[in-house]
Amino acid sequence: MCKVRSKAYLLLSVGAALLVLTGVVYWLVVAYDGAYDPIDGLKSVVSHFVQVARSEDTSPLAFVVLMAALPILGFPISLFLVAAGLKFGLLGGLVVSAATMPFHLLAAYLLAGRLLRAPIRRLAQKVGYNPPQVPASSAGTFTFVFFALPGIPYALKNLLLPLGGVSFRLYFFTGWIVQWVMGIPFMGVGDSVGRMNPYVLGGFVALLLIGYLVIRWVRSRYGHIMQEG
Repeated sequence: MCKVRSKAYLLLSVGAALLVLTGVVYWLVVAYDGAYDPIDGLKSVVSHFVQVARSEDTSPLAFVVLMAALPILGFPISLFLVAAGLKFGLLGGLVVSAATMPFHLLAAYLLAGRLLRAPIRRLAQKVGYNPPQVPASSAGTFTFVFFALPGIPYALKNLLLPLGGVSFRLYFFTGWIVQWVMGIPFMGVGDSVGRMNPYVLGGFVALLLIGYLVIRWVRSRYGHIMQEG
């Protein structure tokens, strides 16, 4: 009975994903009269997304709901962070991101750690990512470094660690804090663009560069832990 329910849930999930994918393909191909350029299309999507997010006609509640849901499906979190800075300002963006990121982590842990563990493992391996083997002696450091280092997409990163067997408490609170802090410069960029303040914008861009240097140091200092995993 349990296996039947699991298969039914998997079929429903795949069906929903195919339905969404069909809608996206239709919008990209048909709406552009068949003359679709992937690069131009991506630029158009990003531009339209920022315009909609910034518009006063866009409900703040609708924006928050979308920010809580779409990154789970693979939508770039960085776009939402910049848009949150544009729409709510830096302080408002900090609150919104702190409120929505737990949904991403909780959903990923339930999916990869409980409901769809085997299918997600196979999918990750097909796209070239093997689930990490989290060393018990340095699980905390490994989890922190895994979340802090770039290179793996946000949604996939949230899915891979539960496959590695990390505890929920360590995964949840480390991921929440690290990814929220790393998102601050993106929200600052959005806020400064919204205020049309080039000096503040330059400051947050500089903060992004500093963050990049810090990440390189973390990689050189703790990269061996990731290799062990």
